[in-house]
Amino acid sequence: MRRARALPRTTEWGPNGAVINVTQHREWAPPPEETCPEGTCQNNAVARERTVALVHVVVNHLHLREPVTDATVQVAREGVQRVVDAGGLAAHLAKVDDTHLILVLMFALAEDAARISREVGGPWMREHIVPLLARDTERSVGEVIASARA
Repeated sequence: MRRARALPRTTEWGPNGAVINVTQHREWAPPPEETCPEGTCQNNAVARERTVALVHVVVNHLHLREPVTDATVQVAREGVQRVVDAGGLAAHLAKVDDTHLILVLMFALAEDAARISREVGGPWMREHIVPLLARDTERSVGEVIASARA
């Protein structure tokens, strides 16, 4: 088995194997490039301590007056791309039903979330989404405390 490459305490594996600067906490898990015989990583010394990112998430429930239109979906695609272009880690818009959308935004730092909300998200929401809403946005902000990915 290969040994894991240690990362400095201020970095973490990002999208496509890139290294990014993030806030840190510790957890037990095999490093990303570690290979283990089937079933052995969970209970032995191969499961070395590694540094993982605290990701900050903003979740907005958007309740629309009318069913979502193709034009709104296109504007949303542009909006989520702007969030990522401004430094967000990821931005997703999910459709629960025709009048209920959920906007999920992920950031490396709380400061990034605040800055992007102020400079990009807020103005975009006021121009394109707020006029379509049946009621105020339900907004939640938090840190990811557990995650997994394929």
